[in-house]
Amino acid sequence: MNQPLTYPEAIDIINALRSGTVPHAGLHHLAVGVEAEEAAILEQLDHVGTGRAAYKFVRGAYGAGKTFLARLILEDALARNFVVTEAVISPDTPLHKLEQVYARLVSNLRTSAQEHALKALLDRWIYRVEDRLIELERLSEDDPRLLELTEQALEADLTRIATLDTGFSLAVRGYYRAQAEGDFATAQSLIGWLSGQGTVGAAARRYAGIRGQVDRSLALTYLHAVCHMARLAGHAGLVVLLDEVETVQRLRRPEREKSLSNLRQIVDVVHDGGFRYTHFLLTGTPSFFEDRKGVPSLQPLHERIRLMDTDDRFRNLRQPQIVLRAFDRERLLAVAHKVREIYEIAYQPVDRTRVSDTFIEKMADHLTSKFGGRVDVLPRVFLREFVNVLDLVQDYPDYDPAEQYAFDLEKARREELLTAEEEEVSAIVF
Repeated sequence: MNQPLTYPEAIDIINALRSGTVPHAGLHHLAVGVEAEEAAILEQLDHVGTGRAAYKFVRGAYGAGKTFLARLILEDALARNFVVTEAVISPDTPLHKLEQVYARLVSNLRTSAQEHALKALLDRWIYRVEDRLIELERLSEDDPRLLELTEQALEADLTRIATLDTGFSLAVRGYYRAQAEGDFATAQSLIGWLSGQGTVGAAARRYAGIRGQVDRSLALTYLHAVCHMARLAGHAGLVVLLDEVETVQRLRRPEREKSLSNLRQIVDVVHDGGFRYTHFLLTGTPSFFEDRKGVPSLQPLHERIRLMDTDDRFRNLRQPQIVLRAFDRERLLAVAHKVREIYEIAYQPVDRTRVSDTFIEKMADHLTSKFGGRVDVLPRVFLREFVNVLDLVQDYPDYDPAEQYAFDLEKARREELLTAEEEEVSAIVF
């Protein structure tokens, strides 16, 4: 059962919509029409919690709500005590450079109580080890044997990872010893090294006995190590979101092929039983799964994740791909009603004589006409405009949106408020 929406959460949601972005929390209070898709992925998540691994590709056209559903799942995962993280695949985080994807994912680690959670996870694990040793060995916190025994226990916990590469366990041990010695600068540098930062000084690396940095050959191994550490810190596992993977289609052929090969590697490791307690959630447009510059260009990947049946009436949501239906007018209006309620929690009761259900319907139709009749590309723009209307109604008693609101398409273009997809659709003339 979802918790009641709090005032700070309501403010966060409205601020995100005002900026034209998907909120990071409170999404259950906005969700409409994705119950079946959510349930199918949560079924996988329950399986992952038993020590397995899984992945799901969320497929949908622009505006279908891929990022929304993915963030909704992250919120569900946090409530189930998973650690979550996400990376938007882009020129800054290219899929063909796994070391950069790893660095972004580690920097975005979250728990239900902590943002940028790598250090918190590491400290929590260490505290659990120390507490166990103090109880079992009947040691005091000042006993000099505690340091040595804790280092041994940490290494034992990481034995499985150390057989693949010793760097992670060496950095963890170095971090623990630096903390114990009060050398907090070195400890912080080693956190940076574990995070995939390429600028960690040589002195810190010598202290821990590690060489180089986290490169592409180690990125997935270390991501698995992070999941293992999350488990040791008392969490259920790790959920990883890779958003907008379709951007690989814009790359030159060598980088595109490497990106798809990396996706195949993730899928294969999951199928082979690796990445225990880890769920991968990936989003992409239909062209990514269908076009020659997308998944079909790497046949082994295509065979593993292709749809067996695309019947929109009888969708099999347990396939590797979940196909999102296009956003329609009914869902748009339902979301607008939810936003109006959230706004009232964030601020004050809305004058519903001015922002009535009838006005919402007319506003939706007005905006739809500006985008070639395409409701499916409208949600982001509509919700941003709708929050602006609510602001004006609250601030100005004489503002009547039924008479005074009109969407200025040319202004939106001049101020570059439209995405490429929105710009393209708005240029259609009927």
